Amino acid sequence: MCSSDFIRRTRPRISVLEYWKNKIATMNKKNTFNRTTLLLTCLCALLLATSCDRNYEAIFAETPDQRAQAVLDQYNTLLMGAPNGWKASLYTGTGAGYFYYFDFNAEGHVTMLSDFNEETAGEPMETTWTLKSLQRATLSFTTYSYIHLPADPDGNINNGVPGSGLLSDFEFAVLRTSGDSVIMKGVQHAAELVLIKASAAEQSAILGDRIQHLLQQTSAYLAAAKGYRLTLPDHTEVPMALSISKKLLSFQYIDSDGTTIKSPRTSYTFSIDGIVLKDPITIQGSTVHSLFWNDDTNSYAVNKADGVPLIASDDTFIFEPATPLYSLLDKKLITATLPEGAGVYPLPGQSDEFTALYNDIATAIYNGPYRLTLRDIRIVFPPNTGLMQFVVTFTQPGQNGSVNLFSAQYTYSYQLRDGGILKFKLEGRDQNAGLLYGDFIGILNHFDNDTFAVKYVGGGFNVVAGFFSQEESGYYFGGYLPEQ
Repeated sequence: MCSSDFIRRTRPRISVLEYWKNKIATMNKKNTFNRTTLLLTCLCALLLATSCDRNYEAIFAETPDQRAQAVLDQYNTLLMGAPNGWKASLYTGTGAGYFYYFDFNAEGHVTMLSDFNEETAGEPMETTWTLKSLQRATLSFTTYSYIHLPADPDGNINNGVPGSGLLSDFEFAVLRTSGDSVIMKGVQHAAELVLIKASAAEQSAILGDRIQHLLQQTSAYLAAAKGYRLTLPDHTEVPMALSISKKLLSFQYIDSDGTTIKSPRTSYTFSIDGIVLKDPITIQGSTVHSLFWNDDTNSYAVNKADGVPLIASDDTFIFEPATPLYSLLDKKLITATLPEGAGVYPLPGQSDEFTALYNDIATAIYNGPYRLTLRDIRIVFPPNTGLMQFVVTFTQPGQNGSVNLFSAQYTYSYQLRDGGILKFKLEGRDQNAGLLYGDFIGILNHFDNDTFAVKYVGGGFNVVAGFFSQEESGYYFGGYLPEQ
């Protein structure tokens, strides 16, 4: 018997199907082992990696809080590191501009002055400040101070919108630094605040009431004449409008097309030299970026380097474009508005005689049986009608402190005579106008009896439609036209 026969006799015979069942079972056992081995290997690797993670170097050496504090420390050092303090310009959401002086110290106090008014310009105020980390390093003035005045929601404080003020801020995020400047933006209303390091001479002038002095001198300067004009290199004169309360400046001129009257305006702040415009105004190639105050002549000149003086004038400035105003009557809607308060702040092209009549009317209707307050007067020329509507708006006290708004309308037809002269004729009046006819008789008589030249008048922030009596040279008035 050979060995091969023994093997065949001692090994049990299996079918092909059983063979592969056994093979697969064996492979599954091995795979289970392999999966278990792989899982254990991964867990060991993970534990090893975790245990060694503390030995890896972090991307930043400091924590986020440490990095934020480092930025705050940097800006704290910067703000307190101006030996002569900072001069600053603040521009609110409504466009008003204000000058500020700040001197920060390490005790969390800041001394400030502002050109907000004559008091804030001459009386240094000490208040508190802090830097905190929001999305950016943020400068916060933490107690009520001069910086809060433009932001005060009480419109009586800053001549702003009730509930919103001048859309200004008292918390400012630091955007960037540039040389000796720090540029910031308000957190709530995005007001612009730019700080520039002051020199020793500037600090001395500011603390020596220079800004207050310029405010007082500018008020007297504006009161000394009805208007001021700039003479361009080609000898063209352009009128200027300057408002301290609104912090606005404008020049008016006829554009190169010979027809359009431009009234570019910008806000400004005071400086120790005079007035600095937020945005330069370019007039036919000549650019105005500041007004320089001359202490010797008590007057302003355009740009310190140029020194072109502004000329005072009490004469009404008349624009004469290629298309005269009277030629547009009955062709397009023309509305001239005489705003409330014209008796106290006369418009350009408004005579003393008309102002006296206006004030007499305002007093009469207020003291009359209806207790009316005169608001605005509109002179309206509807197109394609040949009519002029003289519309008066007024208010009357109501119940529980309410105020009721009313209007009165006088309707005139008119003839356009040679040279653009208008002759009016009363055609009708509504019920309110009838009740007030006796109060307005002074103005209405001029419409009934005079003829008027109608012309563009300059010198304000808007162009005025002026009406000039041809029978009484001392009687003329006007209303603001919508911007072209």
